[in-house]
Amino acid sequence: MKKTLIIIGLVIIIAAVGVGVYFGWKKSKEILTPAVSPGAVSSNLPSQAVLKLKALSNESAVAYWVNGSLSSLENIFYLSSDGKILKTNQNSEEVISDQVMGDVKKGEFSADGKFVLAEFSNLGISKWNVFDLENKKWLILPGTVTAASFSSDGGKIAYLQNNLKGYSDLFTNDIANFKKGVSEFAKKQIKILSLNQEDLDIKWISSNKVLLVSKMFTEAETEIWAVDLKTKNISKFLAGSGLILSFSKFGDLGIEFSTNSNTPKLSLIDGNGIKLADFGFYTFPQKCFIAGRSNIFCAVPNDQTAFGRVKFVDDYFKRAVFSNDDFIQLDLNGNKLETVAFSDNQSIDASSISFYGNKFLFINRYDNRLYSLAL
Repeated sequence: MKKTLIIIGLVIIIAAVGVGVYFGWKKSKEILTPAVSPGAVSSNLPSQAVLKLKALSNESAVAYWVNGSLSSLENIFYLSSDGKILKTNQNSEEVISDQVMGDVKKGEFSADGKFVLAEFSNLGISKWNVFDLENKKWLILPGTVTAASFSSDGGKIAYLQNNLKGYSDLFTNDIANFKKGVSEFAKKQIKILSLNQEDLDIKWISSNKVLLVSKMFTEAETEIWAVDLKTKNISKFLAGSGLILSFSKFGDLGIEFSTNSNTPKLSLIDGNGIKLADFGFYTFPQKCFIAGRSNIFCAVPNDQTAFGRVKFVDDYFKRAVFSNDDFIQLDLNGNKLETVAFSDNQSIDASSISFYGNKFLFINRYDNRLYSLAL
């Protein structure tokens, strides 16, 4: 029997699998509903989906980056949950750095794959470090940094720093300044503004736009603020309950998840937070990959009713529940949805997904290892 949605101490049998899920989605009549001119949606399901699932990492992964062509996936670098940096070529694995830095809370690679940004926790104290892959060494950020994010081109970093006066300062800096030492790094930082609020996360989504959002997921009303790095102005970007966002590489398209009394909503937005379309299915933004202006790939829990039960969203991020995902492709131009792979008889709860050639890459929440799924 395949693994099912797991709740601490309780197992709920997943009812909607395979073709049954397809008809469940079709009840909405439109999988993707454009905001201006709705159109009919067709969906082509393969008669059989042969999955070629392969574990790429020997250790648990927090973030990864691909170096190579779209088809070959020559080298994949990943950050392990204890701070090691490793490289896999699908057949063997090489340790780039075996230095154990602590428990990784969050991590990301720069767009060019030359640096890794990670938040570590040691004895309850968080710290941020940057790993230089070229020189194979960790560069330490000031201990007062509370959140950080790479620019979309990978050449800069934005970070929030506790100024020890009860509020935070937002700075930007060139990554190259890390190599010149802490004092030079401090001299070259550019202050954008000061904030009265703490416990914020940060995401640099486009050349001049940084988003500030609460670190804690909550179904209470949440406000996300946008900072224009050029004008240094701050404005409300989005507001809603249980907001979760993800964006394309250059921040021109995004996916917004929100809830209302445990009822979810999934929407396509532009880089200014304006809604372009509603989706007729539910999944989390980190389960989707925006491949361009026309295609989106998503891992979608095949028990869609779970989103309305037992506070699924809140429990999911506490790792009290797991999903079983199918993989779909959305054609935004043709307003079509195609299920490209079923996870029947596979235990897949995919996060941080991407798509290269004919392969999905993702971190499987069941064991936190990096996988490829060839179609």
